[in-house]
Amino acid sequence: AAAAAVAATRRLASSSSTQQHSAPASALAYCTNLVRQHDWEGYVAASVCGTSSRDIMALRAFNVEVANVRNAAAEETIARMRLQFWKDVLDSAFKSVEKQRAPTEQHPVVQMLGETLGRHKLQKSFLKRLVTARETDLVEAPYRDTNSVEEYAENTVSTLLYLSLECMGVRSVAADHAASHLGKAIGIVTVLRGVPYFARRSKVRLPMDLTAKHKVSHADIVRGTAGDPLAAAVHELASAAHIHLVTARSFTKDVPEPGRRALLPAVACGAFLQRLEKAEFNIFDAGLQQRYNLLPVALMKHVWQKTY
Repeated sequence: AAAAAVAATRRLASSSSTQQHSAPASALAYCTNLVRQHDWEGYVAASVCGTSSRDIMALRAFNVEVANVRNAAAEETIARMRLQFWKDVLDSAFKSVEKQRAPTEQHPVVQMLGETLGRHKLQKSFLKRLVTARETDLVEAPYRDTNSVEEYAENTVSTLLYLSLECMGVRSVAADHAASHLGKAIGIVTVLRGVPYFARRSKVRLPMDLTAKHKVSHADIVRGTAGDPLAAAVHELASAAHIHLVTARSFTKDVPEPGRRALLPAVACGAFLQRLEKAEFNIFDAGLQQRYNLLPVALMKHVWQKTY
Protein backbone atom coordinates (compact mmCIF):
# COMPACT_ATOMS: atom_id res chain seq x y z
CA ALA A 1 0.00 0.00 0.00
CA ALA A 2 2.83 2.39 0.86
CA ALA A 3 4.60 1.71 -2.43
CA ALA A 4 1.36 2.24 -4.39
CA ALA A 5 0.90 5.60 -2.68
CA VAL A 6 4.45 6.55 -3.61
CA ALA A 7 3.81 5.68 -7.26
CA ALA A 8 0.62 7.73 -7.28
CA THR A 9 2.43 10.73 -5.80
CA ARG A 10 5.14 10.50 -8.43
CA ARG A 11 2.64 10.44 -11.28
CA LEU A 12 1.47 13.88 -10.22
CA ALA A 13 4.92 15.38 -10.72
CA SER A 14 6.59 16.35 -13.95
CA SER A 15 9.58 14.29 -14.99
CA SER A 16 11.38 17.27 -16.50
CA SER A 17 14.56 18.60 -14.91
CA THR A 18 15.36 22.23 -14.20
CA GLN A 19 18.41 24.38 -14.68
CA GLN A 20 21.29 23.31 -12.46
CA HIS A 21 23.09 25.48 -9.94
CA SER A 22 26.32 24.23 -8.40
CA ALA A 23 26.73 24.61 -4.67
CA PRO A 24 30.15 25.77 -3.43
CA ALA A 25 32.73 23.13 -2.51
CA SER A 26 32.48 24.21 1.13
CA ALA A 27 28.79 23.22 1.16
CA LEU A 28 29.60 19.73 -0.08
CA ALA A 29 32.37 19.40 2.50
CA TYR A 30 29.98 20.49 5.26
CA CYS A 31 27.29 18.00 4.21
CA THR A 32 29.77 15.17 3.81
CA ASN A 33 31.28 15.75 7.24
CA LEU A 34 27.84 16.08 8.81
CA VAL A 35 26.68 12.74 7.40
CA ARG A 36 29.99 11.05 8.21
CA GLN A 37 29.68 12.17 11.83
CA HIS A 38 26.00 11.44 12.45
CA ASP A 39 25.09 8.80 9.87
CA TRP A 40 28.31 6.92 9.13
CA GLU A 41 26.57 3.89 7.64
CA GLY A 42 24.53 6.14 5.35
CA TYR A 43 27.70 8.02 4.43
CA VAL A 44 29.50 4.84 3.38
CA ALA A 45 26.49 3.59 1.41
CA ALA A 46 26.06 6.94 -0.36
CA SER A 47 29.75 6.97 -1.28
CA VAL A 48 29.30 4.04 -3.67
CA CYS A 49 26.35 5.52 -5.57
CA GLY A 50 28.49 6.88 -8.38
CA THR A 51 27.48 10.22 -9.86
CA SER A 52 24.45 10.35 -7.55
CA SER A 53 26.57 10.22 -4.38
CA ARG A 54 26.62 14.02 -4.16
CA ASP A 55 22.83 14.27 -4.30
CA ILE A 56 22.19 11.43 -1.85
CA MET A 57 24.72 13.00 0.53
CA ALA A 58 22.73 16.24 0.35
CA LEU A 59 19.51 14.39 1.18
CA ARG A 60 21.12 12.59 4.08
CA ALA A 61 22.58 15.83 5.39
CA PHE A 62 19.11 17.39 5.32
CA ASN A 63 17.76 14.34 7.13
CA VAL A 64 20.48 14.64 9.80
CA GLU A 65 19.65 18.30 10.33
CA VAL A 66 15.95 17.68 10.95
CA ALA A 67 16.59 14.52 12.99
CA ASN A 68 19.01 16.38 15.28
CA VAL A 69 16.57 19.17 16.04
CA ARG A 70 15.06 17.25 18.95
CA ASN A 71 18.40 16.79 20.70
CA ALA A 72 19.73 20.26 19.92
CA ALA A 73 16.75 22.16 21.31
CA ALA A 74 16.37 22.64 25.05
CA GLU A 75 12.59 22.96 24.82
CA GLU A 76 9.88 21.44 22.64
CA THR A 77 8.71 24.90 21.55
CA ILE A 78 12.19 25.74 20.25
CA ALA A 79 12.36 22.40 18.45
CA ARG A 80 9.07 23.11 16.69
CA MET A 81 10.34 26.52 15.64
CA ARG A 82 13.46 24.95 14.14
CA LEU A 83 11.43 22.36 12.28
CA GLN A 84 9.23 25.14 10.93
CA PHE A 85 12.42 26.83 9.74
CA TRP A 86 13.24 23.76 7.66
CA LYS A 87 9.72 23.68 6.24
CA ASP A 88 10.08 27.30 5.20
CA VAL A 89 13.50 26.55 3.75
CA LEU A 90 12.01 23.81 1.58
CA ASP A 91 9.29 26.12 0.28
CA SER A 92 11.89 28.75 -0.56
CA ALA A 93 14.24 26.24 -2.21
CA PHE A 94 11.50 24.88 -4.47
CA LYS A 95 10.47 28.41 -5.46
CA SER A 96 14.10 29.22 -6.31
CA VAL A 97 14.34 26.13 -8.50
CA GLU A 98 11.11 27.04 -10.29
CA LYS A 99 12.61 30.44 -11.06
CA GLN A 100 15.91 28.78 -12.06
CA ARG A 101 17.83 30.56 -9.31
CA ALA A 102 20.13 29.35 -6.59
CA PRO A 103 18.58 29.25 -3.08
CA THR A 104 18.79 32.55 -1.21
CA GLU A 105 19.45 30.79 2.12
CA GLN A 106 23.21 30.48 2.66
CA HIS A 107 23.06 27.41 4.90
CA PRO A 108 25.35 24.78 3.28
CA VAL A 109 22.72 22.04 3.46
CA VAL A 110 20.22 24.30 1.71
CA GLN A 111 22.80 25.16 -0.96
CA MET A 112 23.43 21.47 -1.63
CA LEU A 113 19.73 20.67 -1.55
CA GLY A 114 19.07 23.43 -4.06
CA GLU A 115 21.62 21.91 -6.41
CA THR A 116 20.00 18.49 -6.03
CA LEU A 117 16.53 19.90 -6.67
CA GLY A 118 17.87 21.53 -9.81
CA ARG A 119 19.14 18.20 -11.07
CA HIS A 120 16.18 15.99 -10.11
CA LYS A 121 12.45 16.53 -9.90
CA LEU A 122 12.18 15.37 -6.29
CA GLN A 123 8.84 15.11 -4.53
CA LYS A 124 8.34 18.07 -2.23
CA SER A 125 5.85 16.03 -0.20
CA PHE A 126 8.57 13.47 0.58
CA LEU A 127 10.97 16.12 1.83
CA LYS A 128 8.23 17.76 3.88
CA ARG A 129 7.37 14.36 5.35
CA LEU A 130 10.90 14.05 6.75
CA VAL A 131 10.21 17.19 8.76
CA THR A 132 6.60 16.61 9.82
CA ALA A 133 7.40 13.09 11.01
CA ARG A 134 9.88 14.58 13.48
CA GLU A 135 7.21 16.94 14.78
CA THR A 136 5.21 13.94 15.96
CA ASP A 137 8.20 12.46 17.78
CA LEU A 138 9.49 15.33 19.89
CA VAL A 139 8.30 13.89 23.21
CA GLU A 140 10.35 10.68 22.83
CA ALA A 141 7.62 8.52 24.39
CA PRO A 142 7.52 4.72 24.04
CA TYR A 143 5.97 3.48 20.82
CA ARG A 144 2.51 2.01 21.24
CA ASP A 145 3.30 -1.14 19.27
CA THR A 146 5.42 -2.46 16.42
CA ASN A 147 3.01 -0.98 13.88
CA SER A 148 3.73 2.47 15.34
CA VAL A 149 7.45 1.91 14.84
CA GLU A 150 6.82 0.82 11.25
CA GLU A 151 4.63 3.85 10.56
CA TYR A 152 7.31 6.23 11.82
CA ALA A 153 9.96 4.36 9.82
CA GLU A 154 7.86 4.62 6.66
CA ASN A 155 7.63 8.39 7.10
CA THR A 156 11.36 8.79 7.74
CA VAL A 157 13.69 6.01 6.57
CA SER A 158 11.53 4.69 3.72
CA THR A 159 10.86 8.23 2.54
CA LEU A 160 14.59 8.96 2.46
CA LEU A 161 15.07 5.83 0.36
CA TYR A 162 12.30 6.91 -2.05
CA LEU A 163 14.15 10.19 -2.54
CA SER A 164 17.44 8.34 -3.02
CA LEU A 165 15.84 6.22 -5.73
CA GLU A 166 14.69 9.38 -7.48
CA CYS A 167 18.27 10.68 -7.38
CA MET A 168 19.35 7.45 -9.07
CA GLY A 169 16.74 8.03 -11.76
CA VAL A 170 14.72 5.00 -10.67
CA ARG A 171 10.93 5.06 -10.67
CA SER A 172 9.84 1.49 -10.19
CA VAL A 173 7.01 -0.11 -8.23
CA ALA A 174 9.31 -3.00 -7.26
CA ALA A 175 11.96 -0.57 -6.02
CA ASP A 176 9.35 1.34 -4.03
CA HIS A 177 8.11 -1.88 -2.42
CA ALA A 178 11.68 -2.79 -1.54
CA ALA A 179 12.36 0.68 -0.13
CA SER A 180 9.20 0.59 1.96
CA HIS A 181 10.10 -2.72 3.59
CA LEU A 182 13.78 -1.84 3.94
CA GLY A 183 12.91 1.45 5.59
CA LYS A 184 10.76 -0.35 8.12
CA ALA A 185 13.55 -2.85 8.83
CA ILE A 186 16.09 -0.05 9.36
CA GLY A 187 13.60 1.91 11.46
CA ILE A 188 13.06 -1.05 13.78
CA VAL A 189 16.80 -1.64 14.02
CA THR A 190 17.26 2.04 14.89
CA VAL A 191 14.84 1.65 17.80
CA LEU A 192 16.77 -1.41 19.00
CA ARG A 193 20.13 0.30 18.68
CA GLY A 194 18.77 3.28 20.57
CA VAL A 195 17.85 1.29 23.69
CA PRO A 196 21.20 1.87 25.51
CA TYR A 197 21.28 5.53 24.45
CA PHE A 198 17.81 6.27 25.79
CA ALA A 199 18.43 4.15 28.89
CA ARG A 200 21.30 6.49 29.80
CA ARG A 201 18.75 9.31 29.60
CA SER A 202 16.27 7.37 31.77
CA LYS A 203 13.95 6.77 28.83
CA VAL A 204 12.45 3.67 27.23
CA ARG A 205 11.21 3.68 23.64
CA LEU A 206 10.56 0.00 23.02
CA PRO A 207 6.94 -0.72 21.99
CA MET A 208 4.71 -0.86 25.04
CA ASP A 209 2.85 -3.95 23.87
CA LEU A 210 6.12 -5.93 23.72
CA THR A 211 7.41 -4.79 27.10
CA ALA A 212 4.02 -5.65 28.63
CA LYS A 213 3.81 -9.01 26.84
CA HIS A 214 7.26 -10.10 28.00
CA LYS A 215 6.99 -8.43 31.42
CA VAL A 216 10.00 -6.21 30.84
CA SER A 217 10.78 -3.83 33.69
CA HIS A 218 11.42 -0.28 32.51
CA ALA A 219 13.57 0.22 35.60
CA ASP A 220 15.82 -2.65 34.51
CA ILE A 221 16.20 -1.14 31.05
CA VAL A 222 17.15 2.25 32.49
CA ARG A 223 19.71 0.52 34.72
CA GLY A 224 21.11 -1.29 31.70
CA THR A 225 20.21 -4.69 33.12
CA ALA A 226 19.95 -7.42 30.51
CA GLY A 227 17.70 -10.41 31.19
CA ASP A 228 15.52 -13.02 29.55
CA PRO A 229 12.36 -10.85 29.43
CA LEU A 230 14.19 -8.02 27.63
CA ALA A 231 15.96 -10.48 25.31
CA ALA A 232 12.58 -11.98 24.38
CA ALA A 233 11.13 -8.56 23.56
CA VAL A 234 14.23 -7.63 21.55
CA HIS A 235 14.07 -10.96 19.70
CA GLU A 236 10.44 -10.39 18.71
CA LEU A 237 11.13 -6.87 17.46
CA ALA A 238 14.28 -7.97 15.63
CA SER A 239 12.30 -10.75 13.98
CA ALA A 240 9.90 -8.16 12.57
CA ALA A 241 12.88 -6.26 11.15
CA HIS A 242 14.30 -9.46 9.66
CA ILE A 243 11.02 -10.23 7.89
CA HIS A 244 10.97 -6.75 6.34
CA LEU A 245 14.60 -7.09 5.28
CA VAL A 246 14.01 -10.47 3.65
CA THR A 247 10.93 -9.09 1.89
CA ALA A 248 12.87 -6.06 0.63
CA ARG A 249 15.57 -8.32 -0.79
CA SER A 250 13.00 -10.56 -2.47
CA PHE A 251 12.45 -7.75 -5.00
CA THR A 252 16.14 -7.61 -5.99
CA LYS A 253 15.75 -9.05 -9.49
CA ASP A 254 12.90 -6.65 -10.28
CA VAL A 255 14.69 -3.54 -9.02
CA PRO A 256 16.68 -1.72 -11.76
CA GLU A 257 20.42 -1.99 -11.10
CA PRO A 258 20.91 1.72 -10.21
CA GLY A 259 18.14 1.36 -7.65
CA ARG A 260 19.96 -1.47 -5.94
CA ARG A 261 22.73 0.93 -5.00
CA ALA A 262 20.20 3.28 -3.42
CA LEU A 263 19.08 0.34 -1.28
CA LEU A 264 22.58 -0.56 -0.05
CA PRO A 265 21.74 0.60 3.52
CA ALA A 266 20.25 -2.92 3.74
CA VAL A 267 23.79 -4.25 4.21
CA ALA A 268 24.40 -2.47 7.52
CA CYS A 269 20.89 -3.37 8.69
CA GLY A 270 21.43 -7.06 7.99
CA ALA A 271 24.87 -7.02 9.61
CA PHE A 272 23.46 -5.56 12.83
CA LEU A 273 20.71 -8.17 13.02
CA GLN A 274 23.33 -10.90 12.61
CA ARG A 275 25.48 -9.41 15.36
CA LEU A 276 22.42 -9.07 17.60
CA GLU A 277 21.58 -12.74 17.12
CA LYS A 278 25.18 -13.68 17.90
CA ALA A 279 24.90 -11.64 21.12
CA GLU A 280 21.81 -13.71 22.02
CA PHE A 281 19.66 -10.59 21.72
CA ASN A 282 21.39 -8.83 24.61
CA ILE A 283 20.85 -5.30 23.38
CA PHE A 284 23.37 -4.01 25.94
CA ASP A 285 26.20 -6.15 24.56
CA ALA A 286 29.23 -3.88 24.18
CA GLY A 287 30.04 -5.24 20.72
CA LEU A 288 26.75 -3.92 19.35
CA GLN A 289 27.74 -0.37 20.24
CA GLN A 290 30.89 -0.54 18.12
CA ARG A 291 31.12 0.57 14.52
CA TYR A 292 30.93 -2.21 11.91
CA ASN A 293 34.32 -1.48 10.35
CA LEU A 294 33.93 -4.16 7.69
CA LEU A 295 30.94 -2.34 6.19
CA PRO A 296 32.89 -0.77 3.27
CA VAL A 297 34.14 -4.22 2.25
CA ALA A 298 30.67 -5.74 2.59
CA LEU A 299 29.17 -2.93 0.52
CA MET A 300 31.67 -3.41 -2.31
CA LYS A 301 30.84 -7.12 -2.35
CA HIS A 302 27.17 -6.29 -2.84
CA VAL A 303 28.01 -3.68 -5.48
CA TRP A 304 29.97 -6.32 -7.40
CA GLN A 305 27.13 -8.85 -7.03
CA LYS A 306 24.54 -6.20 -7.92
CA THR A 307 22.56 -6.95 -4.77
CA TYR A 308 21.65 -5.16 -1.58
